[in-house]
Amino acid sequence: MNSEIVRSSEQLNEFASAFAKAQENLSDAERESKGHHGKFASIEAVTAAIRPILSKQGISYTQPISSYQKEDGEWVFCCTTRLLHSSGQWQESTMAKPIDYSGCKTNQQRDFEYGKSVTYMRRYSLFSVCGIGAGDDPETDHKDEKPEIDNKSDPKKRTPKTEEIASKYIIEIQEIINHKDRSAFNKVEKRLKKESKAVQQHLENDMKGAKNYLNENMEPAAVKQEDLM
Repeated sequence: MNSEIVRSSEQLNEFASAFAKAQENLSDAERESKGHHGKFASIEAVTAAIRPILSKQGISYTQPISSYQKEDGEWVFCCTTRLLHSSGQWQESTMAKPIDYSGCKTNQQRDFEYGKSVTYMRRYSLFSVCGIGAGDDPETDHKDEKPEIDNKSDPKKRTPKTEEIASKYIIEIQEIINHKDRSAFNKVEKRLKKESKAVQQHLENDMKGAKNYLNENMEPAAVKQEDLM
């Protein structure tokens, strides 16, 4: 099972403004590589899609890898993708994924499993934090049988995807956590109910985490009466 943790600097105003401008020009990564289950976007395609656009807005990123071994002997590897703004503000997301070495008989096989998992985490973490996809949005694929339209001449014109909508909510949720704003959380919770099921499922863990944090870190006296209704 994979898990994800989101953190950020105390202030996000300058980062949020720059990131919003970057997202206006971000488009989905090209699925140029072939795998067992069809075409997919390689890590090279993902970085080529996001790096120049983020850089123009003063945003860079790092993806350090860490690992730990659980009591049952299972190894879990973590990829932390941090977006850094030139102002010093930042937001990061850590994705954790277990790696099964049970079928590996040689160090070379272990290295292969490690490399495969790290590349997987790097790709999907970048998809998530940047709010892009690889042209395979389940909400829009096969929705109807209309002829395909060639959008290659203007790839920037597109409707918001699930990851893009969710990423904006994640920034807002992090601001709520930083300021311990229960009232704002309740408003986001109501607004989220009007979004698609895909967006709600994407943000389920983030909302649960924020709610638990507010419950654990707010004094009972600080909770407004309206928040209890």
